Amino acid sequence: KDIWGQITDGWFVPSLDEWSAFKGELGIDKNNYNDRGLSLEYWSSSGSLDSVYIIMLSFDLYSRQNIIEAQNFVRLSTTL
Repeated sequence: KDIWGQITDGWFVPSLDEWSAFKGELGIDKNNYNDRGLSLEYWSSSGSLDSVYIIMLSFDLYSRQNIIEAQNFVRLSTTL
C-alpha cells in the first residue's frame, strides 16, 4: 500500500516492491550497497498513517517503524 500516492514531476518515494525490483535489477545486496553510494536504511512509501516500512540494505530486510520516530534517508525514484 502506497501511503504517499504522489508523483510530482515524475519523482516519487519507492514502495517495498519497487525497492525489491531495484535491488534485483541493479544487483544491490548487503555486501555492496555501500560501494554503490547507498546508505544503510531508506524510507519506502509502503505503510499506513502511523507507520512506515524501512528498507535495511545492510541486512537485506524490511522493518516497520513509527513515522514519528523514523529517522531514515529518503531516496526518490523517477518515471522519466
